[in-house]
Amino acid sequence: VLLPCLASAEEGDMPKMPNKAGSVNDYAMILSKDQGEMLEKRTAELEKKDYCSFAVAIIPEIKGFENVEEYSAALFTAWKLGEKKNSRAVLILLAMKEHRIRIEITDNLHDRLTQTDIKTIIGKVAPYLKNSNFAQGIYEGLSEIDKKIEVQMAEKDNGSGSSDWYAVWAVVALLAVISIVMVLRQRKDDV
Repeated sequence: VLLPCLASAEEGDMPKMPNKAGSVNDYAMILSKDQGEMLEKRTAELEKKDYCSFAVAIIPEIKGFENVEEYSAALFTAWKLGEKKNSRAVLILLAMKEHRIRIEITDNLHDRLTQTDIKTIIGKVAPYLKNSNFAQGIYEGLSEIDKKIEVQMAEKDNGSGSSDWYAVWAVVALLAVISIVMVLRQRKDDV
């Protein structure tokens, strides 16, 4: 039973992935023109601000794939997201027939956007999607991702800056202690 699947996989019969037409790709045709433009504008704003590329894919179904995770990974690769040197990328995928959302990120974002963060974001977005408010759900998802990246960047900046100051103060304190010890020894020798 598995042999035909293995043979076709070896022959490279991977299902064809849709072409990326912009940041927001609605292959299920669920967004109005205005909604699509609003989301394109939002992704452009975030890309400038977070130095990260964003892509949204809304697909009718995941034909030819076992699950949404497998499909999103293949789409991420097919669209060459995050392939430039030091490039960070986020893909939000909605699979309509499967009623699933997936957020895929480049490896260099894992320190800023953990799997726990992604689950939390999906939890916040899910009610919008359940109510068929797809544009608002995607917008909220993008905004939540942006907030997480900003918070992590600020914490890293504050954390590294404060540890540098601690090191400087530690050296100053050490030098002060050494100076005091030397002065006390000098006085003892003078007596």
